[in-house]
Parts: sequence; structure tokens; C-alpha cells
Amino acid sequence: MKSRRVVTRRRASARSAIAALALTIALAAAATLPATGTAAAKSPFEPGLYVGKTSQGYPVKLRLTLSGEPCGGKPCMFAPSSESEIYIAEPCQGEGSTNEYLALFGDLVTSSGTVHANQSGFSKTIATLKVTHHGSLTGKVRASTTLENGTKCDSGPITLTAKIGGSTK
Repeated sequence: MKSRRVVTRRRASARSAIAALALTIALAAAATLPATGTAAAKSPFEPGLYVGKTSQGYPVKLRLTLSGEPCGGKPCMFAPSSESEIYIAEPCQGEGSTNEYLALFGDLVTSSGTVHANQSGFSKTIATLKVTHHGSLTGKVRASTTLENGTKCDSGPITLTAKIGGSTK
């Protein structure tokens, strides 16, 4: 017959082994979960400079960043300089034309990759852009205005395409 002391030691040893195994499993599971708090989960969008053209033939240069300014730590899109704002020509009824610039600055990228811009300035400009998981960008833009003399000017629907490391040629 075994003494109580030996049986107690074996139970304690078995409990320690089970506790160690449970801790190992918990640590392994935690390592596979996305980070929270200050370290966010990796974004599915490729950060960098997206370069391309509009259907009017003007260059597109937009930067996608995953954190930091001007985005408050979230994925966003912005024109890297005032020279990189997207030029939009607006032919007017009758004669003449005007123009507007799509000036993105810290416009957030949704989890589905969509960027909405609704700007009022000289012209009313509306844009919807879509970032893909493969480093490309497509979008639709429209700008319209009414001049002081009542003449209406409208860009009509404009499309744009760009990709990481793309070209404006």
C-alpha cells in the first residue's frame, strides 16, 4: 500500500504538468490573435505612392499610409503635395471652361478599401475611390459649378486608375 505522501506528490506533479500545458496552449493561441491596443492588426492594403492617370489624361499621385499623420493612426489616402492634387477640367455650357482640384488630405480608407471625398470649394467635387489588396486604385470623380453669370460647368464622370509604382505616361 502506498503512503498518502507519495499519492499527494503525484497529484501535485500531475497538476503542475497540466497547468504548464494549459499555459503553453494559451500562449500559443494568443500569438495567433491580431494585436490590439497600440499595435494594430496588419492592413490588407499596400502602403505607398499610387501613380496613374485620369480619363481626362491628367496625372494621379496619391499616397496610402497605414498609420501616423495625417490619418490619426488609421489607413488613409492623401495627395503628397499641393502639386499632386488631381486636376479636373470642367467644360462650361456654351463657351469656356473652368477647373477644380481634388485635394485629398487624410481621407480614411474603409475596411472594404473605399475612400469617399465630398468637397465644396469653387466647385462641388465628389469622388469615390477603391483601393484593392493588390496595390491598385480605381475611382470616379465629378466636379461641377455655376459661375457668377449663371453659366453651368461640369466635368462629367471622370475615371482614374493608379497602382503602386505606376506611371503618369
